[in-house]
Amino acid sequence: MIKFIGKTASGNYLIELSKQEWRDYLSRAKIQDNNIPATILKLRKTQEKTQEQMAKTLGISRNYYSQIERGIASNYSYKVHLAMIGELAKEDSDD
Repeated sequence: MIKFIGKTASGNYLIELSKQEWRDYLSRAKIQDNNIPATILKLRKTQEKTQEQMAKTLGISRNYYSQIERGIASNYSYKVHLAMIGELAKEDSDD
């Protein structure tokens, strides 16, 4: 069961869900761990943001964001995943 926790200052929702619910959500959103780097790079370029700006939006350091975007960091938390999905959802809703 998805539990609403709150909302961040940047407008992202904080939720709690089981690993299976997480996998199901990623599947429905057509996002898989192995394509997150390419997806967020494309999103960043589309939004014409710098890595610094995107990292700030996600609440992480620019260095850490860069590692995720290049596929070096693969052990990022669900919190970071959810923030990335939130940014993707905003992008989809702007179309």
